[in-house]
Amino acid sequence: MQFLVHYTEILNKVFSPENLEAEQREKYYFVPAFVTTSGQRTFPNLINQDNEEYLPLFDNLDSLAKWHNEAYFSQAFKENNGQVLLLKIDELLNGEDEAINDLGKSLGITVNPLDYSQEEVQNSMVTWEELTRD
Repeated sequence: MQFLVHYTEILNKVFSPENLEAEQREKYYFVPAFVTTSGQRTFPNLINQDNEEYLPLFDNLDSLAKWHNEAYFSQAFKENNGQVLLLKIDELLNGEDEAINDLGKSLGITVNPLDYSQEEVQNSMVTWEELTRD
């Protein structure tokens, strides 16, 4: 029962009207991650045509499922017991509680990257600098 309550809370948070209407930086996303026993988290990246790395984030289950079911993207994730976290962009940038986020060489994020053509994905990539402007 606790399992159902936990995941119902997550889904309610993601699909709440407040989250669906929130600005990009204030929205909760499903974020694939590798979590060590010490709490450090690293993230799988997508590489664009210029060899720049971006973290894939997902704001819906269909997009997350596309990524998770695509062997090219998720094989290492599945083989290394990856986890899907629920985070806002500020939590991703700054960590939370005891967690330390290692963003590696990523320059920013891309939301729902498998939902777009290659050109549209390129346009969906947002740098950390763009995300943190006031």
